[in-house]
Amino acid sequence: MDQKLKPIFLSGLSWLLLLFPTGNLCQEMTLSRQIIFEDIGKQEGFPKLWTWEFLEDRQGFMWIGANGLYKYDGYTIQACKYDSISIGTVYALIEDFQNNMWIGASNGLFYYNKTTDKLRDWFKGKLDPSRKPPRICALYEDSAKRIWIGGEQALYLIETPGDEGFQAVEGIKLGVPFQELNGVRAIREDRRGRIFAATNLGLWRVEKGLGSVQYIPEQRNNPDRDFYIHDAELGNGDSLWLATAEGVWVFETEHQRFSKLNLPAYAGEAVRELLIDKDQQLWIGAEKGGLLRFRNGQFTQFQNDKNNPYSLSSNYINALHFDRCHNLWAGTSAGINLLRAQACRFPFYQAVPGPGRQNNFIFRILKDNSGGYWLRIHAKGLAYSPALNRECEILLQPPAHATIEEINDFSLDADGNVWVITLTNGLYLFENAQKKYRRIALGKEIQMAAPNLIIADLQEDSLLWISSKFGLCRVNRLTQECSWLDPRADLPWLDNSTVGQLEQAEDGNLWVTIRFKGYSIIGYLEKSTGKFVAKPEQPGHPSSVRAPHWYQFKRVPGNKIWAGHSKGLVILDTRSKSYSRVTSQNGLPVKGVLSITPDLEGGIWFTGKYNLCRFDGQRYHCFDASSDIESFLYMSSALGQDGQVLFGGANGLYAFYPGEIDLAGNTEPPRIVLTNFKVFNHPRKLGRAYEMVKKITVEHRENILTFEFSGLHFLNPNRSKYKYKLEGFQKDWVEVGSDERRATYTNLSPGAYTFHALAAKADGSWPTPEEGLSIQLIILPPWYSTWWAYLLCGGVIIGLLLGIRRHELKRHHARAEALRLSELDAFLQKVRILVDEELSNPHLDIDYLARELMVSRVQLYRKVKSMTGRPTSAFIRLLRLQKAQLLLTTTELNISEIAYKVGFTDPSYFTRVFREEYGMTPSEWRRR
Repeated sequence: MDQKLKPIFLSGLSWLLLLFPTGNLCQEMTLSRQIIFEDIGKQEGFPKLWTWEFLEDRQGFMWIGANGLYKYDGYTIQACKYDSISIGTVYALIEDFQNNMWIGASNGLFYYNKTTDKLRDWFKGKLDPSRKPPRICALYEDSAKRIWIGGEQALYLIETPGDEGFQAVEGIKLGVPFQELNGVRAIREDRRGRIFAATNLGLWRVEKGLGSVQYIPEQRNNPDRDFYIHDAELGNGDSLWLATAEGVWVFETEHQRFSKLNLPAYAGEAVRELLIDKDQQLWIGAEKGGLLRFRNGQFTQFQNDKNNPYSLSSNYINALHFDRCHNLWAGTSAGINLLRAQACRFPFYQAVPGPGRQNNFIFRILKDNSGGYWLRIHAKGLAYSPALNRECEILLQPPAHATIEEINDFSLDADGNVWVITLTNGLYLFENAQKKYRRIALGKEIQMAAPNLIIADLQEDSLLWISSKFGLCRVNRLTQECSWLDPRADLPWLDNSTVGQLEQAEDGNLWVTIRFKGYSIIGYLEKSTGKFVAKPEQPGHPSSVRAPHWYQFKRVPGNKIWAGHSKGLVILDTRSKSYSRVTSQNGLPVKGVLSITPDLEGGIWFTGKYNLCRFDGQRYHCFDASSDIESFLYMSSALGQDGQVLFGGANGLYAFYPGEIDLAGNTEPPRIVLTNFKVFNHPRKLGRAYEMVKKITVEHRENILTFEFSGLHFLNPNRSKYKYKLEGFQKDWVEVGSDERRATYTNLSPGAYTFHALAAKADGSWPTPEEGLSIQLIILPPWYSTWWAYLLCGGVIIGLLLGIRRHELKRHHARAEALRLSELDAFLQKVRILVDEELSNPHLDIDYLARELMVSRVQLYRKVKSMTGRPTSAFIRLLRLQKAQLLLTTTELNISEIAYKVGFTDPSYFTRVFREEYGMTPSEWRRR
């Protein structure tokens, strides 16, 4: 467009937008409830196999029966292979009272001894060699510790797991032709000790071992059709729930009576799997209808949706399992889905199903008195939804050059209108009844004031307050008159007038942050006098608190304001003008506090980057939310008049009522186990499964040792924290993330050590060392340090001692060097964490890192240079580029958005340095 015509065109467009409403109903912008079924197989490289069985063993591993046996520790799925034994397809898994596993498969029955790490074919040498081993589809350990085995044409019983013999009742003994009984599908025991075997021909009751086997005739409308039972589940009162080819049936064991549960038509007829959870809800895995939950007489269906990556992988459900953390595992014809317990606790909403969608970025939220939701959504601007699960009305951006990205904040007035502030175009009034914007003239200053936040006055509903680069602006919304309050007029020692955070206390004073010497300090405006007050030089005064980034000020009951910042929380007492600090060192469960809102029940909810927390006045309850919301955003929270709490994030919205939330959560520590032990970086077999190892002995020559470990729970293992130490070598614990679950030691002296490792609980707290992993490590001495060597070499003891002394000095220097390298590694990790927290800040400088690490600029340069070969600034740039690589691969953000997100202010410069580092442009990297 001709540059001379462009102003005329924009001016005309602005007048058109002023004349016509800008509301726009958008079908794809429905904020709908999402139930997230994670595709575990896809994440971990597990092939999309039919999954038939799950078993969580006592150590915490998840064993998966598919086309073979697989083992999952929350991070990797490992195929289990044992010598030359071919298991085939695994249909059934149990762990007996001796911690050993029984595996029912298409190639027979297998027994895995964890103590010896050996697998053997149980039927080998016990059956007629001319017959193919029977397919085993059902396994069960009863209350008498006996093992029941369901085969194709027989039911087997092992009285004692250690015995080699077994009993069998074949099909002919069950009163049916041998060839017709082709599978015992499930085995269960009632409270009276009676065993029930569910087969393709119906239900059988077994008593007195295998001495009494009785067929239980069913009452059906179609008796000519085989009563094919796929699964059985014992409910309350000894009722036996049956998954059959004709739906769900219930057998009352005491009254010997069948009844049918009428399923909705959309579920189909055939049911493959049943499961009853801790709340006595029935979960139904259908053959074609997906997953159903039966609760209070109502059915809820979960199905595959090709347009929703959070849906089930398939509608054919073969296996269901609840683990000890109450996560639901679903085995389908296309792999494994996991419904985490956390996802069910907090209702989660998205505009577009799936991760990494820009339309799910919720920057601001308000809930009005009529129950409607006002949101600032990335790439959409201001939106309104009369209710959740309803279409959103996209109210587009204000006119007159203001873009969607420029909307900073908005506020509702008593008349239901919305006041919107933009970054460079000032204040707009959105008249809700007419669905149109109107610009409010506040003087020429607003064009450059960069307004930040807007709030309505608590005491006078005609007043609005705006924080900006020029201080505070007081607006009378009725007369549309404004006045500017510059903090430098009252505090001449300030170096600028920028006011950031803004919140009004119960007494009417407005608490703010004011930019001062590169930081933001706390002050307040006395509403009665119109004067700013700040005393940074006075110890104990709130103004003495400084932080580089303040995320949100929020008024809470008790004349308090909670002030969240990048290092923790400051609680302001607005009456006494005092404060208290809360950080991770004195109990805060998150490092930085992004969003805050009180509830109506006396609690205060707040978020870290990945955690949603509640403080009840005495203790914190913390929940990891990164598996669905990905990360929380600052100031994205609200409280409705009905008590509903709202939090927005990078991937959606939480909306819940605190009274409906189980705050207890899961406080059980993860069961941390050894997953590998390496010598010279090669796995060492220890004669038993790694998780069963308690003691390791190595030669003194084997001086590079690596312990690998994992905390076995599935709430959100990728956000887990670990710490470890080698007692006898290290005094302090070393804390690491979930991707660094290993510890390597070199040149350890001979002797006895104990390796300890801990995994943090779901709420972020640490268990006691007794609840963690402890492994004794013995390093044998060299031959010349034994007693017989001293006797043998008595004649040359002086020379030998001198040689040993020199040798030990070398070893001492090696240990010191190893310790120095370990300290440098820990230092570099701290640098990475600090850079990651400030990655989007283009003004991150070396002086800030040096202050945070409490070293000089020169010391920082030397340490980073020695570890990475790069100067500090180049290393920071490398971390930005590595984050950009990840965003290019995992998101749909454009190149400019990625450049800004990782701290580059110029996309062209970002492209140039990316090409210099990797030999290709960001676009080429994404297409490769």
